Amino acid sequence: MTNEEAAIKLGFRGANLVSMWRTGRTAFPLTRLVQLSKLLGVDLVQLFILWLKQDCARDPKMPADLVPALEARIATSNEARLLATIRTATRNSDPVFGVSLLKEIADVVA
Repeated sequence: MTNEEAAIKLGFRGANLVSMWRTGRTAFPLTRLVQLSKLLGVDLVQLFILWLKQDCARDPKMPADLVPALEARIATSNEARLLATIRTATRNSDPVFGVSLLKEIADVVA
């Protein structure tokens, strides 16, 4: 997809802005991240993490441990299915991974 095509699909007037995002010269607007995720066909959570990494690189005041902490705790849409299965199987309690629970997890992952 060209910069001009992306600009049109994202509702921006100029391709130069898309070029500036691609090269990292300016930040992509967080308010349009959902739209970009759909346009590119990528997971919104993963795209948000990438956006946040770039924002942290631009702003030295951002805590250095913020992104790694979020990456360890945030689930992608595929991982969320697995978490939902665990929470359903354990009735939202802190799970003990017994044989039946592991089977339910394996069914989702397979």
